[in-house]
Amino acid sequence: MRRYEQLMRDWIIPELGTIEARQVRARHVRLLLESAGTQMSPRSVIQLRAVLSSMMTSALEAELIDAHPVSGVRGPKVDRPDLAVPTAEDLGRLMTAANPTTWAVPVVVSCTTGMRRGEVLGLRWKDIDLEKGRLRVAKALQSVPDPDGVTSLRLVDPKTDRSRRTVTLPKTAVDRLRLAKREQAARRLQLDIAWQDLNLVCDSGDGSPFHPDSFGKATKRLMAKAGLDPKTRLHDCRHAVATTLLEKGIHPAVTSAMLGHSSVAFTMDTYQHVDDQMTGQAATALNDAFAAGISVSK
Repeated sequence: MRRYEQLMRDWIIPELGTIEARQVRARHVRLLLESAGTQMSPRSVIQLRAVLSSMMTSALEAELIDAHPVSGVRGPKVDRPDLAVPTAEDLGRLMTAANPTTWAVPVVVSCTTGMRRGEVLGLRWKDIDLEKGRLRVAKALQSVPDPDGVTSLRLVDPKTDRSRRTVTLPKTAVDRLRLAKREQAARRLQLDIAWQDLNLVCDSGDGSPFHPDSFGKATKRLMAKAGLDPKTRLHDCRHAVATTLLEKGIHPAVTSAMLGHSSVAFTMDTYQHVDDQMTGQAATALNDAFAAGISVSK
């Protein structure tokens, strides 16, 4: 919402605010997008077009305009980003680098589940069953502005129904979470009334939450320490989990459910990156399957 408001304030109102809705033509839209394209990335221009299109759709439904001026104007082509997807070995080094720091628990959860950063930081002990080795994604921690524009950290519902999901934990994560629970209990006892009882799994030392932006910056530093590609981001751990599952032969539908995506197609297109080795494995599998029925004459 803040991003949409910014695009409205910085671009749509200054460029089109003096024109009546029914007088806006495709040429106005085209000039707006071309102008924005000289100062913003193609993805941001796509967002700008989407905001304006939504406005005009509402105007059309309200019979304020007779034709939709945005529908015939294409946005710029957005190339697939050049991602630095960590390997399973990279994730192992990252978890090792994080282990002696206050970020150990959120890093382990991120690397072993592929959860979004807000989901990791919003995880509560009541959402985890360590005996069964699984957790429930029920809340996410976000920075939310109040009517006065002051932001505060709040636990909010996941963004989609499929984001509310159950994730089975590997033994590595279960063991680290057991230790984290004991460590947290000791801190709580020591701080007494100064402890902030929010039931969070990942706390900043006194029970209070980590800020999502701080988590991203800290992980970036830990990635550098672990020797990962400088382009790697916290969110790329999510990509890495999806890719690793594919490499291990896990069905895409299972991976999609684990990551909380709306569809299997979205998971395959966005997160699972097939490299040359995996393509070679596919060719070998086909060769083995066809071998018995192929006769090659010399």
